[in-house]
Amino acid sequence: MAETGARVFIVEDNEEFVFGLKMLLTCWGHTPVGEVYWAATAMNCIQTLMEKRVQILTLDRDLFGGDVIARGFVNLVRRECPNVVIVGLAGLPIEGVHYNLGRENVCQLDEVIRRFVQ
Repeated sequence: MAETGARVFIVEDNEEFVFGLKMLLTCWGHTPVGEVYWAATAMNCIQTLMEKRVQILTLDRDLFGGDVIARGFVNLVRRECPNVVIVGLAGLPIEGVHYNLGRENVCQLDEVIRRFVQ
């Protein structure tokens, strides 16, 4: 049986980082299904996560418009979308995520995704 990749949603305000991350995900066989750049948009994306059947959510801490962690984004996703695995890709660890990878280790994201998504 052929391996299938994960459906990944990106929460990040750096467009160049998003572009590179989407390229990496695609090369690894995963499907980037969306991204948000603004804190307010992130706080309202739960329905999108469900509709797109997101399996992995990569998360930065500070977006345009504020800190989504302080606004309770991680708790919201974990409560409303309990099957979505949240991977922190911020400069500092993010409390409450399933895995903190950090920006400096983004090359290991494929390995992390494959651990969580079978």
